This record gives sequence, structure tokens and C-alpha cells, in this order.
Amino acid sequence: MTYTKAQIEHILREQDFEYHRVELPFGLYTPGTDRSSTRDLIFPESLSGKTVLDVGCALGYFCFEAEARGAARVVGIEVKEQRFRQALLLKEIKGSQVELLQRDILHNPIDEYFDYVCLLNVIHHLHEPIRILRQLAAITCERLIIEFPTFTDRKFKHATGLAFSFWYNRLPLIGVSSRAQADQTFIFTPSAIKRILLEHECLFEKIDILRSPISERAIAICYKSTN
Repeated sequence: MTYTKAQIEHILREQDFEYHRVELPFGLYTPGTDRSSTRDLIFPESLSGKTVLDVGCALGYFCFEAEARGAARVVGIEVKEQRFRQALLLKEIKGSQVELLQRDILHNPIDEYFDYVCLLNVIHHLHEPIRILRQLAAITCERLIIEFPTFTDRKFKHATGLAFSFWYNRLPLIGVSSRAQADQTFIFTPSAIKRILLEHECLFEKIDILRSPISERAIAICYKSTN
């Protein structure tokens, strides 16, 4: 189906899009957050020939951007019903070939391999985050990319009353957050992520920690061995 500008404008008025700003035809876009700075940090200019998996893809922003950079195959997974339906709608409007699945990978794991695997701003909502990290590490061929809130996260500090939280970020710690107050399960410091993935089971060759464009968050780029 080819959408007219008027039809897309009507959809944008009627649908309660949130979270990501997704570019659409005719210079239109959804009214979410611009994540282009994160996109440029985690993806090379060309993904030609690469396969990409985005777990917790929401509206599919990073999936569509990976496709635009030439990825051979892109799969997005989203468990929330409304976000999944909206991602499907945006895919149709954009004429995209991205594959979208509604799936809980904890109980229904992925059994395919991908060059790039993304877990962006998802880990702090998971009940078994380390189990998911192991699952995703097992299917990553080149890079696992994790974006996560740290101990300086505003919601975490409010739920725990933690003072001087930036000092804790220097240590390999896992914080237990509050589902009721913050809609979070666990918070990780960057060194905790590195210790879990590098030392416990030697799942990656190296990990680079970057400052996320989102305040109080970090990005871990985890590299598989090239040998």
C-alpha cells in the first residue's frame, strides 16, 4: 500500500505514538525522542551484508535505521502489544522489509545467529537479566550492544534514596530497583556488565563502555573474538 501525505497525517493524529521519533514519507515523523545520536554511536555507516536483531524494538526505530544502512536482514522483537502493532503500521507506511515479531525471548528464545544484536534500554525491566545476556551472547556473531541505566539513574535514586550514587558507578555492582516506584528491576554499573560478560564465562573478547546520549545511561559495545 502507498500512503498519501494526508493519510499519514491522519494516522499521526489518531495514533498515540510515543518513545521513538521515526521518520516517515513527506518529511513527517512520529513525535518521539530523536535517537539519531545513539544510532551513530552503535552502528557503522554501512551495515551492508550484516544481520541485525533488536530485542525490545518498540516502534522499530533502530530496525529501520539498520535497514537504511544496508543490513541484509533485520529482525525486531517487541513484547508489548500496542508498540508491536504500531511498529507494524510504521513498517507498512515506510514500505520496509524489516521482520517484526511479538515474542518473549525469555520463554521463547531465538535460535538464529545475528552479526549485531541490540538490547537497548530493556535490561532494567527484566526479571532475569543475566539469563537474557547469556542467551543473546550465544547468538551474537560480532557485537552485542547494550544500553542501560546506571546507579545515577534518577528513578533508581528516588526509589532507593541512594546518595552520592556516582561513586557506586566505579564499582562492579548490581542494584535492586523498585517495580512499584520506578518500573525497574535491576540496575547495573558499567564494570558489573563487563565483569559478568568478560570474566564469568568469557562470552566476549572485549567491551567498550560509551556514554549514552540519554542522561545517566551507558552503552556497552561487546565484541566477539575475530579468531
